[in-house]
Amino acid sequence: MRVFRVNALPAVREPIAMYLVRVPGSPETFQIFVTGRDGVARGQGVAQGAQGLSAYQAAVAAGFVGTEDAWLASLRGPAGQNGTNGTDGVDGVDGIDGADGLDGAPGQSAYQIAVAAGFQGSEAAWIASLQGPQGPPGLVLSGTATLNVQNGGFGASVTVAAGVTAASRIVVSLGSMGASDENEADMLGPVTLGAIPGDGQIEITATFLYPQSGPVPVTWGVF
Repeated sequence: MRVFRVNALPAVREPIAMYLVRVPGSPETFQIFVTGRDGVARGQGVAQGAQGLSAYQAAVAAGFVGTEDAWLASLRGPAGQNGTNGTDGVDGVDGIDGADGLDGAPGQSAYQIAVAAGFQGSEAAWIASLQGPQGPPGLVLSGTATLNVQNGGFGASVTVAAGVTAASRIVVSLGSMGASDENEADMLGPVTLGAIPGDGQIEITATFLYPQSGPVPVTWGVF
């Protein structure tokens, strides 16, 4: 049976047709319309359907014993078994490389950064400011010698050093000793260590806190 809205009853070829139209908001109530060939309603009435049973009521009628909550709980079956893991999908195809990005803006020069940080002056003045003071002169001569320490902790050595004059400036230090040498620096306890330049030679003298004896290596340099 076809159901149409009340304001849209169609004309029919049959001399008389009957239509049931559900009343909005009342699913069990229908309006009955009888129309002629021209679609004009010839009469109408109301049909009220009987209230149906709920699912719970139907279950009770079929033999279920218990409350509605118990019946709802009975509808839930036991938990199913865990399904098996699916197979891994195939790796997708690598995408194409993206277009190169735009070049960045030119950065500031070191001089521009210095100006931004507070430097005042021309670029030439800034370059000149980067040059530090003149450092001390380096060694022009260097060498090693051996002090023969006598009992009492005094040692002396006269070393031949070509190019040395009485005006030369000398620096002298204890040299490297073996780990088993009894005259290691921490065992000797050096008190003084000096050098006197001469023409073509250096006189090196030293005194030690502990009266050891034997050779003690030293290194020297001339500025």
